[in-house]
Amino acid sequence: MEHSDTCCVHCTHVFNVENLKEERRRSVGKQHKDVDLIKTLAFCYEVDEVKLRNAIGYDDTSFFVCSQCFNSLKATYVSLNKCRNLCEKLKTSTSTSFINLRTILSASREECDADEQIHVDTEPPLPSLTPALACSGSTARKRQRNIFTPSKSGCTPKAKRKASTKTPKKNRRRLQFTSTCKPQDEKPTPQVTQSPGPKVKVHLQFKGSSRKTDLKGPGKLACRSIVQKQYKTALNHLLTIEDAKKELVNTVMKNISQEVQALCKNKESTFRGSNISRFSWKSANKELERNCPLTLEILKIVAGSFKKKKETPRVVSSMAILLFNRNHQMNAVQSINSVFMFRGHVRTRVYSTFNRAGFSTSYKSTLSRIDQICESFDIPVKNWAKAVSEQHNQDTSSTDLSSSDHCYALTVERDNELVTPSTPFTCSEEPISTSAASDSDVHMDTTLQKTPGNYTLQDNTSPGDHCYSQTVERDNELVTPSTPFTCSEESPVNYIAEPISTSAASDSGVHIDTTLKKTPGNYILQDNTSPDMDSPFTTTADEAISENTSFEIVMDNLNCRQKTRHKTLETSNKTHNLVHSIAVQHRITDNTKDALHPQADILSIHNEAFIPNHEDYEALHSNFRTLIKRALVEFVPALKDSQDLVEFHIQHPYSELSAKKNNVIPLGILEKDENITEQMIQVVEHLQQYVPRTKDGKMMPILLGGDALSVERGEAASRARLDAITAEDRLDGFIWKSEDWHGHVISLQESYNLLYKGSSSGEKGTLFQLRNQFDRRGVNSEVKNAVNDCREFLRFVTKGHILLAAMQILGLTSLDDFETKVGKDDTEKKSFLDKLAIDIVTQFVATKEFKFDQLGKDQQENDDRIKCGYPGCPKTFAVDGRCRQKHRDNCQYKHFQHLSEGSPADNTSSCNSANSSSKKEDFKFNYACNVLREGLMDWNRDDASKENDGDRLVRMWRFDMLKFSMTNHTKYCQLAFKLQAQLMALLPPRLAFEMKHNRSVSIYGTQGGNVPGDQALEFMNMRAKDALDSLHGNMTSSSIQRIGRSLQGCNHILDCYSKGLDQYFGKPSNWKPSLKKDIDMFVNQLKDENLFDRNPGRYFRSFDNIEFETLGKLNGSKLYKWLTGKKEQYAIIQRTRSYIV
Repeated sequence: MEHSDTCCVHCTHVFNVENLKEERRRSVGKQHKDVDLIKTLAFCYEVDEVKLRNAIGYDDTSFFVCSQCFNSLKATYVSLNKCRNLCEKLKTSTSTSFINLRTILSASREECDADEQIHVDTEPPLPSLTPALACSGSTARKRQRNIFTPSKSGCTPKAKRKASTKTPKKNRRRLQFTSTCKPQDEKPTPQVTQSPGPKVKVHLQFKGSSRKTDLKGPGKLACRSIVQKQYKTALNHLLTIEDAKKELVNTVMKNISQEVQALCKNKESTFRGSNISRFSWKSANKELERNCPLTLEILKIVAGSFKKKKETPRVVSSMAILLFNRNHQMNAVQSINSVFMFRGHVRTRVYSTFNRAGFSTSYKSTLSRIDQICESFDIPVKNWAKAVSEQHNQDTSSTDLSSSDHCYALTVERDNELVTPSTPFTCSEEPISTSAASDSDVHMDTTLQKTPGNYTLQDNTSPGDHCYSQTVERDNELVTPSTPFTCSEESPVNYIAEPISTSAASDSGVHIDTTLKKTPGNYILQDNTSPDMDSPFTTTADEAISENTSFEIVMDNLNCRQKTRHKTLETSNKTHNLVHSIAVQHRITDNTKDALHPQADILSIHNEAFIPNHEDYEALHSNFRTLIKRALVEFVPALKDSQDLVEFHIQHPYSELSAKKNNVIPLGILEKDENITEQMIQVVEHLQQYVPRTKDGKMMPILLGGDALSVERGEAASRARLDAITAEDRLDGFIWKSEDWHGHVISLQESYNLLYKGSSSGEKGTLFQLRNQFDRRGVNSEVKNAVNDCREFLRFVTKGHILLAAMQILGLTSLDDFETKVGKDDTEKKSFLDKLAIDIVTQFVATKEFKFDQLGKDQQENDDRIKCGYPGCPKTFAVDGRCRQKHRDNCQYKHFQHLSEGSPADNTSSCNSANSSSKKEDFKFNYACNVLREGLMDWNRDDASKENDGDRLVRMWRFDMLKFSMTNHTKYCQLAFKLQAQLMALLPPRLAFEMKHNRSVSIYGTQGGNVPGDQALEFMNMRAKDALDSLHGNMTSSSIQRIGRSLQGCNHILDCYSKGLDQYFGKPSNWKPSLKKDIDMFVNQLKDENLFDRNPGRYFRSFDNIEFETLGKLNGSKLYKWLTGKKEQYAIIQRTRSYIV
């Protein structure tokens, strides 16, 4: 066609080539806003689309249409789509009766048209557009049809062979318009043989005429298959028709588009990023089955046949990627993947790469999502505090507690009777007025009666002058004054104070009996956590819901150093001083105990209660025997099958509850330095938001634990605010307590200071020589730098010494010789193990009991001085004058009866040191016994922590206090004293009970899987440091806060994501190699040394004066005075601080 680029191909409108912006011509071969011009022209003029394209040509720059023609074609195309959609929508709502009516009318119409002749009206041909269109054949129009006239459509299994002769008449009957000039690009249609079967006739009915024709080819075979209800075969025949195949694909695509569009419009969809907290693989798969069944089936076909558990996450992930490409708000899966990457400290470049691939969101979007998720990271802890407050309000709603005064019950023994002091002790928010105490007209007639092993307080005042609760504990039972009272075998006497109203008692004159009958039902010991959890370190918000709401907080410092690559005067290395804390829910509590009032006055506790007594030594030796039997059955071949005879988990009253998982909630990271008192005060004020409160707004103190430095700095912050007005300003919301792990590390360090020296590398049998022999290079003289290596090495050496000691007692030369000593049945083996363990402890481990040396040099110098006169007061004066009288007016001991000074030590430390300093001692034997004893002590501490055995842990603190006192570890010696003072006097009974029996934390929820609270926080600090180190130079306040909150806030989402993957994320099983070969080598090398055979005169050059008893140098008199001074110091604090809520 000439001038095709200068005129409209439809209306021959001439374009103004110089001003094409106004002309707005459009190319025919391109689609403009989804409008196909050639397809619309073919529909309007009822010509074949393919032939029209061939006639016009595919050159986009040759033919154009004007703006007017384009608008008409566009309106036609839009109307056509609307009509098609309305028709389909109308057909979907068709009733069955109307379909039957249409079938009847169509059948009657076909019978009427069977006898009529088919007339075809022809119209003049269209004007030739191009030479190709001119030779395209006839362009006759179809006549008008009724809307219900069935069209010639269908699908055949096999196409019928087409007629060889083609005439215009036959073409018109088949409604085909073929051109006489065959285009060059048209491919010949393959001929298909006709399949056998009955003929299918389709009658076409037209208005005013009728036509009868036989359907041939795939249409005929498809209709025949439909009649035979072979729909799959019919569909296969239809797919051989290209137009039908295209329409089928378009229909499927349209249905898929409608399903996906409806899914994206749903604001509650699981795939939306705003609903990420509700995501799970099962819920996402159910949503796809409900809203996108066709799309889901196609994805499953593409995925192939897999197990359903493995198939679901992969199909949902693929759908999530496609939805994310369609709508960026459908990014729930991508956000969770990004959170995993954030927790794994992935570089930012990986975020960009995976975001382009549709696997994750961008780095900035990930940070925003994490901030959104972690907004309520501490909600579980606030719920715990709220529940504690509600429980307290319920308990106090029916009980009228005194808000100002309460009594301390100083319950003691006296000839199987319980007696109490005469004057009640008042603890209020204000210090006691000394003048009021001096003016009091109270006469005290006290005498002392001392029986062996018992400390008795006698009071001769009348019972009506005061009233106290005369109820104490004994062997998990409450005994009354009529019941004989004896000391517990596990711990010293506890002095318990019951809160009573003194005014009510004095007015009524009625004796108040507050005896409680303690039954197993009174204890609230509940924990709903599961032993197998997906989050190993923390607890999700849903899992933190428990009926037992009592909790405590553990805090520690977290310091990170940031190095600068290019240093200048303005830029240098930075040290970030941070504070990290966690909240731990208690597993063991007793809501029947008093939670408000202290148990007793600290000055009423004897000094002997703070050191190990006879029962403590017996219990310690019993634990040693159990540990020795474990080593024997592990490495002695003859006892390999006797492991059932040994107790591998030492039981205590709360062993079952201690095996359950703790609820642990991280409380974030604060940019504060606990070395600065002002910032430490800010830390405590921040943590006070989690302290429970009563209806009146008063705080209910909870436990706050930490290591020695944290406790010291926290108490210094409290002392700095001691003169404040309100309880919040005085920081009265917390009771500081020391955790166990750091104390155990210090005890282990003292053992290495005693037994580990680098100069002993050539002395066979010493720790340093064994360290080199067995290539334990991780062992260091500084235990804090390699705690695990040092503890594991000492445990290995201890087990070897146990075997050597057993061989020495039995007179054996190898481990295989045990067969000659061990019996055959279990009874004989058990008795053999018990007897052997007792002999090892008796001969090589047991030491004499430590007692205070009251006859020391300092005590003898004060014999000529005049004492204060009040029992228990150590103050002395040169003369009985005004100074003594003034002191007696303000003496802290004036309200108490005479406390026993303790019996003179029969086995003083000086005697022990004198005996051990003899040159005839076997110092090699002493060294081996000390290694065995110190190893068993450390093993017992670790085992007690793993079992959460509160009684055993407190007992070990009493033994460690003696060691800390001898080695001048003043801070940890003071922590050991404070722990016992809190358990026996300072704390209310409920808090003391919870502090004692919740000293360890279970991370995974298995038996023997507990760790001390500060060690659990150290594990959390390791994770936080890894995240902080990954920030490199981008460590800001917001990033530090985000990392602290993400340790808890993302757990629920990550756990739901991980559970659906059908993969186990429980407790990791760390494989430990066997020590069998190492122990055999250890025994073979040292058996000839006869370390446990007494040969006087032997010694190691590096340990030439080591004593058998390490506590031989401890000055008991000095320790006694130190304990007395500490009690007086804590008595002042006890009087000034109020526990009244």
